[in-house]
Amino acid sequence: MLLFLVLLATLVAASSYVHIPRMRMNMRISSPHSNHPRRFPLFGKKKGGGGASTAPPDDGEAALTEQVTTDNQEKMKRAVDSVQTSLTSVRTGRASPNMLDRVMVMYYDTLTPLSQVSSISVPSAQQLQVDVFDKSALKDVEKGIIEANLGLVPNNDGNVIRLNIPSLTEDRRKEMVKQSKALGEEGKTGVRNARRDSVAEMKALEKGKKIGKDTALDGIDVIEEMTKKSNKEIDDLVAKKESEVLKV
Repeated sequence: MLLFLVLLATLVAASSYVHIPRMRMNMRISSPHSNHPRRFPLFGKKKGGGGASTAPPDDGEAALTEQVTTDNQEKMKRAVDSVQTSLTSVRTGRASPNMLDRVMVMYYDTLTPLSQVSSISVPSAQQLQVDVFDKSALKDVEKGIIEANLGLVPNNDGNVIRLNIPSLTEDRRKEMVKQSKALGEEGKTGVRNARRDSVAEMKALEKGKKIGKDTALDGIDVIEEMTKKSNKEIDDLVAKKESEVLKV
């Protein structure tokens, strides 16, 4: 009997010894005041910026849309710049070196802008003077001016070329205004083509699951804003040129 009681006491003590630490372990893990790191990660960002996020921000979509909009902006800028350059060659009734911007000269078998082989000055409001650096190229410069179809007759005295700018008649002014508008429409066509290609590219990215629908729509909104801005710039350039042409 004595031996049985001793064995029973030993089993009770052993059971208490195993159970107690397990309770303490569970309390440490679940306690909000524990200094030990949690076993499981935190999902979602806590207020105030603490905690970890479920996923880091994905810059892939932003990079893809930015590439499309940047390319679109460059294409539209080239269209606007082309209009601006072309309008400078439209006559306004007053002499301006820009009137000869489109003149190309065959110099040593290479088409070269007139400004690279000569200096152009304005002796009076109705005359331009072209001083060719290489006098042996005077005939080539004269030919280039005629072929540019500017309506100007070069006067080559063997040293310089003079161009008299006739006053514009009312009919001629209307023709210049019409020409200016046509140049503006050419520029807008370039803008529309850039818009079409960029929107198609944005939709292709969405279709290929490279960007989400909302991201694609945001990108298209940016392209539309660029289109409006570019068209307005062209309208302003054409309006300014029309004002110059009609000014007597």
